[in-house]
Amino acid sequence: MINSLYRVISIFYKKLTCLSLIKTFLDKKIGKYFQKFIISLSRSTYGVYFSHFIFIYVITNYFYPITKNDYINIFYLLIMTLISSWLIVLVLSRIPFIKKFSGYY
Repeated sequence: MINSLYRVISIFYKKLTCLSLIKTFLDKKIGKYFQKFIISLSRSTYGVYFSHFIFIYVITNYFYPITKNDYINIFYLLIMTLISSWLIVLVLSRIPFIKKFSGYY
């Protein structure tokens, strides 16, 4: 009983150590860039929410479908809508008067 409990605790500790090493590596190497990306994306989610339907309409009418595989088409639509909505919110946030209405805080 004690032996199996010790084995469980040691395995759990080894996994925690491994996860903390991975987290430390990510924080040092790509943590700053990833953190800036997440902060920028989270600041612009309100504007992305209000502008995404325009890009869904444009992409589905002019650039869709790109393949016969529906999963690839849905993934393509998701990525293109997110990127284009996010970029338009970033551009609109640079204009002082429109910054209030773009949703970028």
